[in-house]
Amino acid sequence: MYHVYSLLVKPKYSVNDVKKINQLCKMHIPGNFKHYCLTDDLEQFAGSDFCELINVKEYRLDTWWNKLLLFKQGICPKNEICLFFDLDSSIVNSLAPILSNYNGKLTLATNPHKITSQYLSTAIYHKYGRYFTMMNSSFMMWKGDCNIDLWEKFAKDPDYYSSKYILGNDQFMTYEYENYHLLSERYITDFHLKRMKLKRPEAIISLKEL
Repeated sequence: MYHVYSLLVKPKYSVNDVKKINQLCKMHIPGNFKHYCLTDDLEQFAGSDFCELINVKEYRLDTWWNKLLLFKQGICPKNEICLFFDLDSSIVNSLAPILSNYNGKLTLATNPHKITSQYLSTAIYHKYGRYFTMMNSSFMMWKGDCNIDLWEKFAKDPDYYSSKYILGNDQFMTYEYENYHLLSERYITDFHLKRMKLKRPEAIISLKEL
């Protein structure tokens, strides 16, 4: 049994986006899974029973910082394989190659376009280059309760870390945590690569679907 997680706290997304991830998982996960959604608005799920809800309102975290709650002890089933997908991501092929080779370590997507000269010359890189990261938490895979030190570190001073890393949890995880692995680039594509007409035939995860 796999455990799939979504996060719905941004107004621009809806329950339909969570359902889209659910349908993609049914198509591409080779086996049974249970779907959960972290949300601060339980009412919008009224009448829906396709996923189990986890109320994050009490933590009062801004948008993407809620992802770190996935590493809080007791949130995810202990030692079970867990998967997270951003609501603007997509699954374009079977997850079997990733799941069959999984070694149990916290694994995140790579930002494939960040290696290009087009990206490295942009203002955002020069402004935030001190905390530059190839990590993209739009996709994550981990075992439940195996990275609780990640949440515990952030929870000691959320205001400090969210102010220091203004681009979010990806920066925090890159510079404040060492026990992670980045998924091979061949499994990742995104809209930047599509725009540049660069194809990756082995791609499984598509980041920020347009």
